[in-house]
Amino acid sequence: MQASENPSSAPSGATAPAKSDSLIGRVCRVLFSGEQPLDDRHERIKIEQPEKYPDGYPRLAAVVNSDDNFVIYRRFGRLQARQLLELEAELTELEEELDRIDSTQEKDSELEPNLHNRERAENSERSRLMRKISERKHEYNCMVLQEHQLRSIPRPTPTNRKSIFDHIYQEKFLDEGEYNHIFHVEDMIAPGYNDSEDDWVKSFVQSIFQKLPSRRLQFPKTP
Repeated sequence: MQASENPSSAPSGATAPAKSDSLIGRVCRVLFSGEQPLDDRHERIKIEQPEKYPDGYPRLAAVVNSDDNFVIYRRFGRLQARQLLELEAELTELEEELDRIDSTQEKDSELEPNLHNRERAENSERSRLMRKISERKHEYNCMVLQEHQLRSIPRPTPTNRKSIFDHIYQEKFLDEGEYNHIFHVEDMIAPGYNDSEDDWVKSFVQSIFQKLPSRRLQFPKTP
């Protein structure tokens, strides 16, 4: 009697058919089975570690960049106002000088046509004055727009400002006199501030950090 064949058993020496290797299947294996990619993509990931940078400005820059709450700079509002006020005064004088020239030329029959034609006034006193006005006005307008943008940037919270203030002062990243900007506490802006992240957890952690003894910030090592 002939033995019955088992359909589930493969003949001796035969190879099993290859399993389907779909994209979804490969992704699932990587995510849930701990399978690592065969390339070096993970080894090439760079994680910022401020302590690896030379002490001084290089390390301070890395520390400031390490957290949005540390991105706090001086606005130099008084200097900005001083520059704008002086440009404002200069432009006002140039405007008055232009009015004087226009009034003089209006009363002079030979010069009066210059008021109607730019080409006739190309090399005139008025033309040279207009070029100077154009230069100063461009500078003034740019500074006014900068002033608007700077004043639109939020101020740092007292907690964030105190955190970076104390850290810079205590750690002495810079020589004496090089960190005098931190004492202008009312002139600071926080370009990286995000109110959605200003929660009670961060405030609590920062308050604890401020009470710790002075030490270098410890950052996680590369896994």
